[in-house]
Amino acid sequence: MKDEPVLNAGQFLPFALPDIGDEEIAEVTAALKSGWLTTGPKAKQFERQEN
Repeated sequence: MKDEPVLNAGQFLPFALPDIGDEEIAEVTAALKSGWLTTGPKAKQFERQEN
């Protein structure tokens, strides 16, 4: 089976600004300050939310 391109020639991927507010910034800041970047309570919380 041949892989088909997602976009055809002449098409473009629309640009949208991210919706990042104070709550998201506070959560990222708390995670960075905690010292737990790839494991720990914030990662576990995120994994539970995504399932």
